[in-house]
Amino acid sequence: MAENNVEPEHEWSDWALDTAEDTLVAMENLLATLRAFEDVLRQQEISVASSTEYCDNFCQALMHYAGSRNSMEHGLPLLEVYCLSINCFASARSHLTAESDRVALVLKRLALSCFELLLSVPENEIPYEAWVQFHHSVQIAHDTLLQYGSTDLQALLQITGEGGAWSNPVLTSLLTGQLTNPEEVNAYISLEGEGFMEMRVKHLEKMGEIAKAVVLAKACTECSTFSNQATFRQTYVSLLCHLLPNEEAIMERRIYRTTTHVPQELGKIMDSETFEKSRLYQLDKSNFSFWSGLYSETEGTLILLLGGIPFLWAVAGSVTARFGFGPEYEITQSLVFLTLATLFSAITGLPWSLYNTFVIEEKHGFNQQTLGFFLKDAVKKFAVTQCILLPVTSLLLYIIKIGGDYFFIYAWLFTLVVSLVLVTIYADYIAPLFDKFTPLPDGELKTDIEAMAKSISFPLTKIYVVEGSKRSSHSNAYFYGFFKNKRIVLFDTLLEDYSPLNKAGESQPEQPESDETSSESKAKPKNKKQGCNNPEILAVLGHELGHWKLGHTVKNIVISQMNSFLCFSLFAVLIGRKELFVAFGFDDSQPTLIGLMIIFQFIFSPYNEVLSFCLTVLSRRFEFQADAFARGMGKASELYSALIKLNKDNLGFPVADWLFSMWHYSHPPLLERLRALGNTKQD
Repeated sequence: MAENNVEPEHEWSDWALDTAEDTLVAMENLLATLRAFEDVLRQQEISVASSTEYCDNFCQALMHYAGSRNSMEHGLPLLEVYCLSINCFASARSHLTAESDRVALVLKRLALSCFELLLSVPENEIPYEAWVQFHHSVQIAHDTLLQYGSTDLQALLQITGEGGAWSNPVLTSLLTGQLTNPEEVNAYISLEGEGFMEMRVKHLEKMGEIAKAVVLAKACTECSTFSNQATFRQTYVSLLCHLLPNEEAIMERRIYRTTTHVPQELGKIMDSETFEKSRLYQLDKSNFSFWSGLYSETEGTLILLLGGIPFLWAVAGSVTARFGFGPEYEITQSLVFLTLATLFSAITGLPWSLYNTFVIEEKHGFNQQTLGFFLKDAVKKFAVTQCILLPVTSLLLYIIKIGGDYFFIYAWLFTLVVSLVLVTIYADYIAPLFDKFTPLPDGELKTDIEAMAKSISFPLTKIYVVEGSKRSSHSNAYFYGFFKNKRIVLFDTLLEDYSPLNKAGESQPEQPESDETSSESKAKPKNKKQGCNNPEILAVLGHELGHWKLGHTVKNIVISQMNSFLCFSLFAVLIGRKELFVAFGFDDSQPTLIGLMIIFQFIFSPYNEVLSFCLTVLSRRFEFQADAFARGMGKASELYSALIKLNKDNLGFPVADWLFSMWHYSHPPLLERLRALGNTKQD
């Protein structure tokens, strides 16, 4: 029993009449044999010896019949056999003693064998009458065994009552990625028990449903009543290794495709129209991400296989040679190489960026740019990037060249200073090159923000509103600055009373517009009211200020710099290994810039993936803590409604595959954040 695992492919209607007659005769013989064993048992005193003898004879008789058959050819007869056997054993239970370990063992094996059969046989191939009869038999046997304190048939009773091994609604929701209540999942898994769950996971793995097996195994590792969680944890890790590299993205797209109705838990916070819009938006984004990622991987692979890096380095050398700079001018050649590489990247990435902006974002109502504005913005970004990248790179290469044995320390200190300077000057000198920043006008909102900042000793000096609406209707808010010079930046699309998208449909007196605004951005009337009201904006800022108060910004900087120092230290160890350069096509030279690229981009790639995942986990933890901080300021209700509004405005899809979100989402999914806020109800 519980030993044969065979693929289910047989249909009961294909049996020959003589096979059915033979089966009927065999079952009658089995019933007579089991009853004879029971008669002998009843004539003896209840003892361990008589109970053990009966159980051994019972198993031998059952194995004699069932052992020569399998679920593919004898599925329905085996179901009837197990039904008959369960009832016979229940009938004999009054003359068995629990002191014999065989009694509990037989019951457990019977339940597992029945369950294994139900897993193997397609539910639609078992007639309804057979289900009803089997459930009725299990019910009678379960009621009888309960008198002796046995609950071995409890899970089997529930499964037969539900009409199938995979019909439980909690199990269905769990395996299809729908929203589930953790307490309900825990209760369901506890009821079925470790044996049934282990068989389910193995069956899913055997059927090729690896993703579902991973989900179920993970749920079992979190079940509080399981004593053998280590086994499920090992199975979970093993199954994860079988997943394709992009399997979690495939699972996420499956969620977007199949979740077409608003889950019950979301009924009060999202209407069906918004739900469908967000589903289609995320599906388009997911498909775009898949194809653009595939292109990126293909491009990178071809560059490596075809020697693209040494070829571009040779081109850079030819360019510098025309201006009289020989191979000894390595830094000059490195800067030309870097310019060509970034230019190539910008050109190859331009079609993808155009498609994302003018097809996907445009289709879903977010794009506010014209083609002219987009191209001008792209040229400006490239120019600004070169103005920063080239001087910084030249100085870094120079420091590595002259730094001696401890160059990695000087290089790390240099990158630390550069990063702090860029953070300081970005919003004041770089960001205004692309967007218009204006001080928040005096009024109730500004007064309330300043009061809230003062209440937690946040050294606020200025509050800006950035004109993000001329580029996109997505919204955001952030703060920046060091020490006693902090500034807050609010996107105009975040502010309900300031967003131009809310005023586009209102009748206003005609006013002359600036040339830049009229020619480079599109006014798109919106039927909906976008953004948050003042109390909700304060709640959002309470969350952002929570990051500052709880030291999240400083912690991130410390982690980043510790990682940077570690990477430069390892770079110092590896940079002298000629075989690294030879592997990438550099047989006669070892350029420092190429060494940086090889080690940081390729050698550190596995480490970077692990680090990225750890930082994602940490980021989600920080988000929960910042939400809790805002709640502690008495703004739970306002933050609750603000999160819902922002999710709707940005067409965030509230249902996510757990594996994809765990690996990719730096912010927790909407429902997790709402639950953490205490399920504050909003009208």
